[in-house]
This record gives sequence, structure tokens and C-alpha cells, in this order.
Amino acid sequence: MKNTESLKFNPDAKTAIMLVKGFGGTGLHTFLKINESFKGIYQNFIFIRVGIVNSKVYQGSDELEHFKSSVKEDGIKYVNIANQFGFYGKSVWTIGTDAVDEVYLMVKRLIPFLPNSTFFGGQLVFTRKFYMSQLLHNHTLFSIQKRLLNLDYPL
Repeated sequence: MKNTESLKFNPDAKTAIMLVKGFGGTGLHTFLKINESFKGIYQNFIFIRVGIVNSKVYQGSDELEHFKSSVKEDGIKYVNIANQFGFYGKSVWTIGTDAVDEVYLMVKRLIPFLPNSTFFGGQLVFTRKFYMSQLLHNHTLFSIQKRLLNLDYPL
């Protein structure tokens, strides 16, 4: 295993900017698929985590601080995984009420510093379409894709 202390951002290498929602299956699967599909191409990984504040989360300042901590910790876990694979990793996070707006603002700020980057996100795909799946699984990733296309950004 590579010494994670020596992992530094390589400005000459390609960077994968990944949208993640919590630490778990979809984000890990996306990370692994990037490495499998583009073996040796991406050496830097930036993990974007947006915590969505709603009435369930915002029940007081203690709950909000706990939520912020969990959003930040999710990103740190992804960075640790990237480091274990020998890649540079960085987590950027925010909280807000609209994931599409928050991701757009974050990517817009990152692009000038990461000209050699590509945006990735994972999406659950079901073999059959159910009425409730349209309500429960919104199309956030597709909305983000539309917004990023206006920046002429590779997706």
C-alpha cells in the first residue's frame, strides 16, 4: 500500500470530480468503475458532497451541526478510499436546500483550478419502471448535467 502522506495533487494528470451522496454503494461503485473503465487515466479524485437541509434535518442547531459533521465525514471516507488505491483525493462539501444549485456553484468555482477534469455521478437504474420510483428517485444528476453543459464542461 502506498504511503498516503506522499500523495499529492498532480496538476498534469486528469482529475475525476465525483458527486457523492453519503458514503456507500453508489459512490463506491462509481469510484471503482471509473478505475476499471479508465485504468490509469485519472490520478486525482475530488469528491463533492452536498447535504440537503430539510425540515427533518433542521430541528435545531445541535441537529444541524451533527448533520454538517456527517456530511464532512462522508467525504473524508471517500478520500481515504482513494488514498488506499494510491490516488490523490480531496473532499469538498456544503449544505443547502437545492442540490443542483449547490453542485453547479461548486463545480463552477473548481473548474478554473482543474482544467483537466471530468465530472462523474452515479445513478440508480431499475430494470422495471415503477410509479413510486419516479417520485422517490428524482433526476438530480440529469439536472446537474444540463446545468454543467452550459459551462461547456466535459461530463
